[in-house]
Amino acid sequence: MSAWSWITYYAQAFAHSGLPIVPLSKAPHWSPDELGDQSGRVILVTGGNSGTGYQTAREYYAHGATVYIGCRSAERAAEAIDNIKRGGDVDIYGEWSYAPVDAARAGSVQFLELDLADLDSVGRAAAEFVGKEKRLDVLFANAGVMASPVGLSTKQGYALQFGTNVLGHQRFIAELLPLLRATSRANPANPARLISLSSLGHMFAPKGGIDYNSVTADGKQLDTWSEYGLSKWGNVALAKWVDSHYGPRAGAGADGKGGEVIAISIHPGTVATNLSRHIVDNKSKLYNYAVPWMSVRASKGTLNQLWAAGVDVETARKLSGNYVACFQTQSPYRPDLDNVESIEKLWEYCTAQWKK
Repeated sequence: MSAWSWITYYAQAFAHSGLPIVPLSKAPHWSPDELGDQSGRVILVTGGNSGTGYQTAREYYAHGATVYIGCRSAERAAEAIDNIKRGGDVDIYGEWSYAPVDAARAGSVQFLELDLADLDSVGRAAAEFVGKEKRLDVLFANAGVMASPVGLSTKQGYALQFGTNVLGHQRFIAELLPLLRATSRANPANPARLISLSSLGHMFAPKGGIDYNSVTADGKQLDTWSEYGLSKWGNVALAKWVDSHYGPRAGAGADGKGGEVIAISIHPGTVATNLSRHIVDNKSKLYNYAVPWMSVRASKGTLNQLWAAGVDVETARKLSGNYVACFQTQSPYRPDLDNVESIEKLWEYCTAQWKK
């Protein structure tokens, strides 16, 4: 790309960053009420016990879906499920308020034990889910860690941000793809969807996206933001891989068996969640002053992924393989994400790790 193209790309990215202080960022023009009746549908949200994952689970539960929240702790899951059933919403300072949920309209919500930083846990969670459900309408690859201290690793020895955000999710997606495709074959007019939570931070990835010398804990150490950017580049890449093999333009799919899966990556905006726990002290005066200017509450930050999952099928098919930024806007992504070889290499690398 030319220098001017890069300038244009960064300007567009900033304009749709979701920062409240950026006037060019479009206000949301979609409401979760537009999800409509979700009864009979099955939704799975990784990291569904907090932040945007919690809000996603909350909305689908209120609209009648069968919802699974994947998280590591049964205790935190139980607390989240209680709040979901009570209609709990949390503001930018972590204060809760509650609104009654229409019990006649509500669905169900269940805990799925899932630790994305442990590939064995990921495999067990996928097998447990497939054993319980015969369909999966939307998989939200939502969970993640951000700006964790350099040197932390997953159980199998991968750099924590890559291992959690990319490697763990890739195995989970791969294991659940047959169920997503079967759901689409049973209802081709409304195909299953994968919503991959990425970030504007994907622009901080190293040149080419993934530096494979840095993805293991004993390899080259990147600074924390480069490692985070690498992982968010990977989250866009995972959605692009699924789209290229099984998306609307893939015909009968890579194996000729059909089963379309719409795959969209999104940027939620700058959201006030516990994702930033490694960056700031939530009790500091500076944080309390800055947060209204720098972030939005989780319910607003959830709108992009809810919209991508709930928008009409024709629009969703056009978005498949693309990246949605704030708010409900198809936005440019890093140009190196159009490198087919890089996308394939990442998927094959991840698959090889958990098949060892």
